[in-house]
Amino acid sequence: IKRNIRITRLHAQSKRSEASPANTPNNINNNNNNDINQLLTLCYASSLSYLPINSIASSKYASKVPTLKPITQVVEPKTESGATIFECEDRIIVAFRGSATLKNFATNLRFQLTPMSSSSSRFDTDARAHEGFQEAAKGLWERLEPQL
Repeated sequence: IKRNIRITRLHAQSKRSEASPANTPNNINNNNNNDINQLLTLCYASSLSYLPINSIASSKYASKVPTLKPITQVVEPKTESGATIFECEDRIIVAFRGSATLKNFATNLRFQLTPMSSSSSRFDTDARAHEGFQEAAKGLWERLEPQL
């Protein structure tokens, strides 16, 4: 099933002239409230990504954002890095779990910079990445991509 996905980017309030309707107090407050609500949703998704998927619905954080529904979780076995895919209204949120296991912390300690391993030409050939994070990200992407 193909899904229409709207990627949400938080925006910074740009400077506008005093006469601009977008700069009225109500619009500024609405934009700020939307940004705050989006940030809170992302924070709750991040916190919920530490839980097993079958425990998310009963978490106190899940009740804070009832529109946030877990779809699936993936774990990269070598580093035990994890991510949860959520659906929230018209968005898909991928929340990456932070360090939670000894293998995660061992990955953190592999901090030597290593050449980027990417088939994308977006990276400069001199680009470097944290060795452990690159391995974890590559393994997670192999598991995430088919789910998206």
